[in-house]
Amino acid sequence: MDKIQAWFCQKCEKITEDELPPLRECQNCSEIFVSYERNCPSCNCPFTRNMDDHGCEECNEKMEIVTAYACASGPCEHGLHLTEEGAMECTTPQAP
Repeated sequence: MDKIQAWFCQKCEKITEDELPPLRECQNCSEIFVSYERNCPSCNCPFTRNMDDHGCEECNEKMEIVTAYACASGPCEHGLHLTEEGAMECTTPQAP
């Protein structure tokens, strides 16, 4: 079973191996967003604060590095699992 270093969002439970843009906060309007761009998408203020190096693009929360496991039966719609047991027990059909 393959162990993989991945990013995990506790809020939406997204797991990904992809490189993620930073999580930022606008100092002008306080919007929190995920982007490589420094300008705020709401007010276009160029001065944003970097809150974390990796942010979840689904829910704008901080991502943490975890050890994830590839599905034992091959690629599935979940992609990765947080536990070895979850990867072993997965019966989800393979992704197209």
